[in-house]
Amino acid sequence: MEKIPGEMLWTAGMHMSYEEIEVIAKEVVQYLVQLRKFTSTKPEAPDGSPIRDVQLGPKERIHFVREDAEEWWARTEHRFKKSHVAYRKNIKDEYPVKGPYVLTHGDLHATNIMVKDGHVTGIIDWEYGGYLPEWWEAISTRMVQRGQWAGHLRKEWKKQIGPWPEKEEKLNCYDDYKSERTGVRECFDQDDLMVCTNYRRYIEESRWGFEETIRQREMRKKQAAEKEDEALAALKTLSLKERKS
Repeated sequence: MEKIPGEMLWTAGMHMSYEEIEVIAKEVVQYLVQLRKFTSTKPEAPDGSPIRDVQLGPKERIHFVREDAEEWWARTEHRFKKSHVAYRKNIKDEYPVKGPYVLTHGDLHATNIMVKDGHVTGIIDWEYGGYLPEWWEAISTRMVQRGQWAGHLRKEWKKQIGPWPEKEEKLNCYDDYKSERTGVRECFDQDDLMVCTNYRRYIEESRWGFEETIRQREMRKKQAAEKEDEALAALKTLSLKERKS
């Protein structure tokens, strides 16, 4: 594997002019145009496996993208807050997951754009990538930081790809920080699944990161082993006392 030359737009952009960032946005969207020529008949990861839903599902990525609106609704309906009845009536009929499904990056944050000498050298971090609805990439750009980069991406999208998916944007109302930044109402109960022990552990580990997760798991194993040793020692002691008596 070769290292992509250049530096992240996140850092390089601090020293770039409006016009230079405009060029970067233009080139990124040109890449997207080429990427979107690859299609699939269903939503899926590049290897054909199911793909996690970060737009219409819970913010902690426990659900997969589903084309079947009824299946999605069965998983979703109970999570609506009781105070958002009007939204609840409309969202099922407006469920936007349908083909064609185009190859999508899913996280065009400036930390994932590599640049050098005023041009794009690569796009990294494809963990959210896969075959997704045509509007998905545009809505995903809401996760990028505010400022010139986000504005240029939106502008170039309209120039090279087409209208901005305003309708689909309104359906994305799961994630707290997106809601605050875009004005979309928070319609779902984020604590709905916290009663599940496995879900709580998943939330914790997803926030800890890989290294801390491994450390915590090893610590739990060690603690469990120590308790087991203590229990065995207690049994042996009890057994010796019984023999003496």
